[in-house]
Amino acid sequence: MLLYLSEEAKLGIVSGAIAILILMVICMVCKLSRLKEKPAYRDSSYLKADDKSTTRKVPMVRFPGFDAECSDCEQEKRAKINDNVAQQTSVPSPPKNRGSIKFSLIYQSNVQILLLNIIEANQLVGKDFWDTVDSYVKTRLQPDNDGTFRRQSQVVRKSKNPRFTENYEFHLSFKEVQNSTLYLSLWEIDKYSRHYMIGELQMKLDQLIKADESMAFNKELKCFQETNADLGEILFSLSYMPTAERMSVVLMKARNLNPPLSDWDTESRPIRRVHFTLDYSFNNNTLTVGVVEAQDVPAKDFSGTSDPYARVMLLPDRKKKFDTRVHRKTLNPVFNETVVFKNLPYSEITNRTLCIELYDFDRFSRHDIIGEAKLPLIDVDLAGNVDEWRALIPPSSSGGLLGVSKMQNVLLSVPSFQPSKTDLGHICFSLRYVPAAGKLQVVILEAKDLKSMDVSGYSDPYVKISLIQEGRKLKKKKTTVKKRTLNPYFNETFSFQVAFENIEQTSLVISVLDYDRVGRSEVIGKCIVGELSSGPDKQHWIDMLASPRRAVAQWHTLHN
Repeated sequence: MLLYLSEEAKLGIVSGAIAILILMVICMVCKLSRLKEKPAYRDSSYLKADDKSTTRKVPMVRFPGFDAECSDCEQEKRAKINDNVAQQTSVPSPPKNRGSIKFSLIYQSNVQILLLNIIEANQLVGKDFWDTVDSYVKTRLQPDNDGTFRRQSQVVRKSKNPRFTENYEFHLSFKEVQNSTLYLSLWEIDKYSRHYMIGELQMKLDQLIKADESMAFNKELKCFQETNADLGEILFSLSYMPTAERMSVVLMKARNLNPPLSDWDTESRPIRRVHFTLDYSFNNNTLTVGVVEAQDVPAKDFSGTSDPYARVMLLPDRKKKFDTRVHRKTLNPVFNETVVFKNLPYSEITNRTLCIELYDFDRFSRHDIIGEAKLPLIDVDLAGNVDEWRALIPPSSSGGLLGVSKMQNVLLSVPSFQPSKTDLGHICFSLRYVPAAGKLQVVILEAKDLKSMDVSGYSDPYVKISLIQEGRKLKKKKTTVKKRTLNPYFNETFSFQVAFENIEQTSLVISVLDYDRVGRSEVIGKCIVGELSSGPDKQHWIDMLASPRRAVAQWHTLHN
């Protein structure tokens, strides 16, 4: 066909072909230069940290003459990428300085009052290292036997430099002040778990406080939670002998101590103990006891082993008892058996004591008792599941075992308990707060030993609950009336809506009254929990706030 084309057409075709060839050569040169400057990645370890999710792996392509250069380039690139990844993934260690707190102290000798002014805190470091912290201050003076020298500030929200301006008064003689130690701890509010301690400090006041002279301090906070070092464990028992007015403390075992036990100039030995669980159903009035296992059972047979089994009872009733299966030739039996006590109302269960006895089975003679563990159920919070280890001790009728024990016996003289003639009685109730829903739940369980208000020697008690915020009574609720009793059992539940930002300014007044059909109901006694409370009543409120969504039960003494 080229024979029939003109000379101009032939020249155009040749020019176009030459242009195409030139473009192809240019493209090839560009491609080779790119491969030379940036070699393909062999695997994903060469990828940048930000590109791993989007860049796919490309196989290495080799070209003659470029191997040496590409190898040098690849090593340089790899070193740079590793440095970048190391910089991006390194996490700064938590700062040792948790912040500082400013406060002042002055002792007014004319009125014998120690004034403490909490001013502010600076540069606080919270649990999650956020830019803001919701914090409050706990204050206590030691020695403090009844909790009267404990204070807690208001919560300051969203600040790493909170100003508190809290003023506290402590009624003490100057000699008592000089023998006291001040403890300050700063806490961060956590809506969904236990509050986090940012830091704390302690300061002895013997050399620092002078009468009628104000002193200001700016102290750094120390955080003892930064270390994960375990200081060890210690097991001990308490046995009280009322007739001798004497308490025996027996230290039985210590392990993993820091410093080690050898530094204590004593020896360690295994402790016989039993592991069990408790679960009480308020709906069905049933107590479920799970016997899990026992450890370090003493050998009773010539073979160096035992044939143990467990017996479960609720004292003082020894007729109703349950035995587990016998486990042959073992010193660490695993039972995993469950015992259910039915028709057991809560008013009765507080008068019972759980007793677990461990026996060695003998086919030809009387079974040998290895030891027993006792737990008074009045001391147990049955609102939740209980999981405990208890030491097995030889059965004894003198004194009552409260805990566990080795190293030495210590005798402490304690005054015998004499009930006050003016006792108004006691009340048991549980508190539960759900921060997310702003729900405060109160369960009035029971009362006991109430003061008689009627001529018959009985009372017709009921309980009134008043919700107080900032000095105002917002709501009140009542239980049903229990006729002719001094030990009423209620088990009634009440709920209040309290926003999380107001829970710190909230108090509950629990009043027990005697119903009178004709006249006005008489108040037998009352107690207060919350902002306005102190001592054990205040501690119940603090325990509730520290355990959100969990019911915390406690006995309270009624006052005028």
